[in-house]
Amino acid sequence: MKTNINRPGLWSLCLLAMLMIGSFGTTLYAADPVCLPEVTPTNEIEVPPICDESDWNRSGYIAGVVTGQNLLTSAWLKIKTCDLIERFESIVMPLVFRLEPLNDASLYTACRYSGYRNGIMSAMDSLYRCCEETCYRDGEIIGEIVATMYCELSLMLNGLATAEEFVRAPVQLCGFNFEFACDITFLYETMSYVNDIGACFPYTIEPHYEVWDQVRNNSCAYKIEEIIPPPDGPPDASN
Repeated sequence: MKTNINRPGLWSLCLLAMLMIGSFGTTLYAADPVCLPEVTPTNEIEVPPICDESDWNRSGYIAGVVTGQNLLTSAWLKIKTCDLIERFESIVMPLVFRLEPLNDASLYTACRYSGYRNGIMSAMDSLYRCCEETCYRDGEIIGEIVATMYCELSLMLNGLATAEEFVRAPVQLCGFNFEFACDITFLYETMSYVNDIGACFPYTIEPHYEVWDQVRNNSCAYKIEEIIPPPDGPPDASN
């Protein structure tokens, strides 16, 4: 059975998050960083020996690399979200390997095509690196925020109560990096957090371990597949 998120504890976490983020300044939302393919400077492009025997063939290979990277950038700008990078790759790469020059093509054409394909592949590799780093950093940021919220509330209220349990949906590259970074950041920050009231560590072990682990699981979920209500049912609205 699925249910709405209606535990007071979860709403308190959300409210505290808004207050904390708002305290950093008047702007609550930063510009969404867009990963873009790296464009290799022409003087840094490594040309295969067979294409480096003449200036003409060399220029063909370099032109291929540049146009390949440029084309991938043009296509990526229609997507520009790391959550869809696997889907994007599944569209682009089969085309790259399906289109090949004819057997009677000149060496210049072969070099240009080789550069074109390598340019697309190198641009795709740079996208993956950027998305890995971006999604990981996103997870770190959320992990830090939620850890602070959990510790502040736990110390002020002498612990929290368990609420709904989130079942995490399957993830790919971005979601995996987000959840991994968020999980380890939350664990580290909560176990080391100290403020004027006291240390958060006691709220990471029994008898608080269950809610501590639940907050980590729920708050660091990249996508939610299902929400499982607590065994005792939804809370009494009069409480």
